[in-house]
Amino acid sequence: MTNKQDINFVRDIPDEYIFVSDTQDVEAIKEYLGEVSDGYDSFFVLVGDGDYDDIYGMFGIVPWLSRRVYRIP
Repeated sequence: MTNKQDINFVRDIPDEYIFVSDTQDVEAIKEYLGEVSDGYDSFFVLVGDGDYDDIYGMFGIVPWLSRRVYRIP
């Protein structure tokens, strides 16, 4: 498994994360997270036991491998 400290770009996101770019789903995640999610256009989420275990935000909606991602605490 990839160490969370090693995840900086889309290419580093492990396969078990789900890419979310649909506007309705993105808005639901933003509502769940609150202000810390402002500005992000899409997310990579790790779901476990009906809740988010880990979330990374991304600017833009095209997950180019070289695009930067930001862990949301």
